[in-house]
Amino acid sequence: MAYKMICKDTIEEKIIKYQETKKQLSDDIIQTDESFVKNLSKESITDLFS
Repeated sequence: MAYKMICKDTIEEKIIKYQETKKQLSDDIIQTDESFVKNLSKESITDLFS
């Protein structure tokens, strides 16, 4: 068993938050709902690929 410990206010914490945001955004994009894709902001798309 392995535990991943992330300290508060570290680069690792920031990376984990970005990964979670990108995963949620990519999960939302994969859906077939066209209205979601039309409502995407430039910032959301940029965050997905950064």
